[in-house]
Amino acid sequence: AEGDFIRLDSDIASGFVAAKPYELNVVTATSGRGHYTASLSVTANDKKYLSSGAFDVACSVLSKIVVKDVKVGIVDSDAKNPSSTTDLKFMEKLPNAIDADYQQKIVMSFALTEMDSEKRVTAHQTFVRLVQETTGQEIFFVAEPDSDNNYKFTLDIGATAKDSFNNLSGNYKMSLIIGDSTVEVPIHWSIGNIMLKFKQYD
Repeated sequence: AEGDFIRLDSDIASGFVAAKPYELNVVTATSGRGHYTASLSVTANDKKYLSSGAFDVACSVLSKIVVKDVKVGIVDSDAKNPSSTTDLKFMEKLPNAIDADYQQKIVMSFALTEMDSEKRVTAHQTFVRLVQETTGQEIFFVAEPDSDNNYKFTLDIGATAKDSFNNLSGNYKMSLIIGDSTVEVPIHWSIGNIMLKFKQYD
C-alpha cells in the first residue's frame, strides 16, 4: 500500500526504500482456473542499491464449483437405458435407498460447473465412494468426463462383485468426492444408501 517500505539489509546498504504498489488481476488476465507463471522484470534507475533483472512468480486462479444435472438410476445389465432415475440438486440426498442386484447396474450422471461463470469444467479427482455399513470397507471408483465434460459413472454390480466387493451383500453408503488443486472448496457429497445383493455361491 501507499507509504509502505522495502527494507534493505545487505553488505552494500542498510535502510528503507519507498515501495510503490503494483496490481495484476490474474482473473481477467488469464483464461480462468489454473496454475500460471507471471514473468516480471525490474528496472532500477538508481543501481546503487537495487539491480535490474527478471524473475518469475507462480500464481494460481481458484474457483468454487458445484455439481449440476445429477441423475441416479438403475438399469438391467442387458438394457441400455435406466428404468427410472432420480434427479438430485446439489448436496441433496436420495429420498429412499436404492435396491439393486447382481443382474443390474447403478448409473449416475452429472456435470461440474464454476459457481460464478456456470462454465462446465473438469476436476483431477472425481471419485464415487461406497462404504459397507457393517464392516466399514471402502471401495472407490473413478468417474470420467466425456468430450462435452459430462460425467457418467456406471457400476456393474455383477462384474465387480468379487474383486471390488468380495460378494458382500448389504447396505452401502454412497458419496461423491471431488477435488482439484484449483478448486477452492473440495466437495464431499453424501448421496445416500444403496442396498446391493450379490449372487450367493455354495
